Amino acid sequence: LAWLVFEPWKDPMSTGQAYSRELEDNQALPIIWGDRVHLGILVAALVAVVVWLVLRGTRWGFKLKVLGGNPEAARRAGLAVGSLGFTALFVGGALAGLGGMLHVSGVEGRLRPDLMVGYGYIGFLAAWLARHDPLKAIGAAAPLGAIPVGGTGLKITAGLSGAAVNVLMALVLLAVLGWGRPAPKGAR
Repeated sequence: LAWLVFEPWKDPMSTGQAYSRELEDNQALPIIWGDRVHLGILVAALVAVVVWLVLRGTRWGFKLKVLGGNPEAARRAGLAVGSLGFTALFVGGALAGLGGMLHVSGVEGRLRPDLMVGYGYIGFLAAWLARHDPLKAIGAAAPLGAIPVGGTGLKITAGLSGAAVNVLMALVLLAVLGWGRPAPKGAR
């Protein structure tokens, strides 16, 4: 992405920080609610349902669950662990690319080198909180996505530092970690 933004797709009008040309109106996703909620939210929900159906109802999905649960058991069961892992990475990368395309064509309108910084961390946390269930991940991703968006507003209006968003995200993670563990004996 950095190479594309600094070299072939660089907007000649960008002086300091490099960025690509802005998308034309006919290239952007249509807004379906308010000022910023675009069609990409429906596409993402549809993709989550399709991934859930694939993981739940196909042999490939079952093999991936076995591989994710215990790679050594999958290997001993005769599953092709290397090719299964590669296809899972390939599909995951394609879905991440689709998510990036939806974000750029729905919200940003142009490419920047640091466009997706931190999104992988938030996505991993949402998947972990949802116990890797694509449908539950929608519910986990909504509040986790609201934290950086709201944090940006707080940084501007309240003058908070950039680390405040990371601290809030860490507090959510620690709360979930503490919530998911049973209380030690004698603590009741």
